[in-house]
Amino acid sequence: MDDFSHAGQLIKQSGTNAIVIQTDGGRGGVYTKISKQGGNNYLRATIYTIGKNLSHDNPYFEDFYARLKAKGKHTHAAYIAGGNKFLKVAFSMLNKGRPPFMPPLWMGYHLL
Repeated sequence: MDDFSHAGQLIKQSGTNAIVIQTDGGRGGVYTKISKQGGNNYLRATIYTIGKNLSHDNPYFEDFYARLKAKGKHTHAAYIAGGNKFLKVAFSMLNKGRPPFMPPLWMGYHLL
């Protein structure tokens, strides 16, 4: 944890950060994918698995996954986004000594 000052550095180190790809000089398609640059394959697979499991077993992350799918995101991209969100939450909890993650959804409130 001491090697990273914010969660974005950890996500970039894992290689799950999104990058934009433009084809045909910007006149064609534009799409995003994970960078896989400098990342560890096992860490990337672990982040994917965490995102997949949380999107089916955790009410907060289920809602997050459903919002991404409603926007048209691919299933695998939504799993990676869920894993990255978990990394951000866990990093913040460990770095700042916060209590366990209790989102408003668990207390009966729904997030928009």
